[in-house]
Amino acid sequence: MSSLGSDGLAIRATGYEVDGAHWTGLRHVPSGDAGFPFWRWFHLNRAVLPPILDERLVPALVEFVSTLGPETRLQAPLDGVYLCGVSSGRQASGSLQPVFEVLKDSSVHWVPAPFLSPDLNQLLQIVSKGALEVFVYRAGCCTFSTGFEVGEEVSTMAIRLLAKHATAVGNPSETPGQT
Repeated sequence: MSSLGSDGLAIRATGYEVDGAHWTGLRHVPSGDAGFPFWRWFHLNRAVLPPILDERLVPALVEFVSTLGPETRLQAPLDGVYLCGVSSGRQASGSLQPVFEVLKDSSVHWVPAPFLSPDLNQLLQIVSKGALEVFVYRAGCCTFSTGFEVGEEVSTMAIRLLAKHATAVGNPSETPGQT
């Protein structure tokens, strides 16, 4: 877990090298570092960010944060599944149909959504990697995200993971505290 102290920020990180070797570690960003404002924002907003974030998205996020300010906290959306990308059934028919089949019993919302803040709508669009990006939010936290491409076969493993995380998310009959 990341931690913020008077001397800076410690961020846990994990990744893969080009050769496929997995690594884990801790990145320390001193409070005087030029990148500290961004990483502070990242730390404060880690719950709304996808649990796995492609490092190639960092420059776009840095630019986004520069328009907000490093102290800005984004509010996570209500529990549900948020889709960003293709917007018509015709585009989604065929290869993406298994994705929509898994989501049929969940509370699904297309991004941009009018009830989300403009900043959160923009953030979700920035971190979308595929033709269709799926974000699952539970209890104020993005618990899962993955991207799918139109015209590519959807893997059985991707569908299983999506089903595990998204089934009945945001369904009022199965979400405590909602009516």
